[in-house]
Amino acid sequence: MTPSRFSTAGITAVFTAFAVIACMCSLSGCAGEPDDPSTLRLALRSAPNQLDPALVVDVAGGEICSQIFQGLVRFDVEGRLIPALARSWSVGRGGTRYLFRLHPGMKFSNGRPVIASDVVFSFERVLAPASRSSRQWVLERIRGARDFAAGLTPAIDGLSALDDS
Repeated sequence: MTPSRFSTAGITAVFTAFAVIACMCSLSGCAGEPDDPSTLRLALRSAPNQLDPALVVDVAGGEICSQIFQGLVRFDVEGRLIPALARSWSVGRGGTRYLFRLHPGMKFSNGRPVIASDVVFSFERVLAPASRSSRQWVLERIRGARDFAAGLTPAIDGLSALDDS
């Protein structure tokens, strides 16, 4: 058996491919840069339509929002509901009243503490008539949410912050 021989054109094509890949990596930041905890890097199959958590409806936007925004609760890998912003919650009045207590020390990216009125604001923002959020249905079972979303009332009767936590 004789060793196979590469043509000059074949060798040139291989080296050109390696050079292009090396350039692409250095342009995209994969050339050995140290991990920066302030930088989020995600490989997405498509570009997000939007990154406003009240308005996002696409998978790419949802993937990013799930990494940069925190909800009251989240699901673990086995599908169980676990704390996120909320350290605990209780259900009362026959399943129609939920009381969430926030973790102390939670902060926005600018360092400002997250307080209960911020959660109320976020819910109101989703339900506001001007938002036209397709996520309103998630919150419409809150007492007064439908009237608020329709612009009939200035506040959501069943939503309040009792204190900062």
